Amino acid sequence: VNVGSSRTQIVTLSHLGGDLQVSGLSMAGGSAGFSVGLSAPQTVARGDSLDIPVTFAPLVAGAAVNSLRIATDAGTLDVPLAGTGVSVAPPPQQQIADILAFFDASVTAGTLTGSGNGNSANGRRNALRNMIEAAGDLIQQGRIEDACRQLADAANCTDGAPQPPDFVAGPAAAELKERIER
Repeated sequence: VNVGSSRTQIVTLSHLGGDLQVSGLSMAGGSAGFSVGLSAPQTVARGDSLDIPVTFAPLVAGAAVNSLRIATDAGTLDVPLAGTGVSVAPPPQQQIADILAFFDASVTAGTLTGSGNGNSANGRRNALRNMIEAAGDLIQQGRIEDACRQLADAANCTDGAPQPPDFVAGPAAAELKERIER
């Protein structure tokens, strides 16, 4: 399942004896991206079944395991679950658009400001935005190596190191750098 998406599967509990009382439905080992979409108590009549929706919504890429714990008056049953989160990177143009959207939202929220005194602060902030935008233009032209160099220069202007001086400051600066480097 793609990171940030979800998929639901049904676990069917069948019972051939008398009425079965389901007193609990939960994940045995925390979440790991799994959740159960039905609450207890439930009753399963003789010869009937109960469909239990289980959703996997990975937050990170990689394998995840857990168990659906079904507590009944006949005992507890752990149903093993497994899923894999898959990270699908958006195309480069979309990545640039996402970085610029984050940049603009952070400026509007006041969590990303220009670094420096007076008008130079706004000038540096705007120059950094222009660098990111230019990388998008280079990608569109098929000049990927030039775009990568442009993005590396932009990341250097957000890294907190004294040289070259940072163009932006504020709580969102570190996340902006991470987004540029992805």
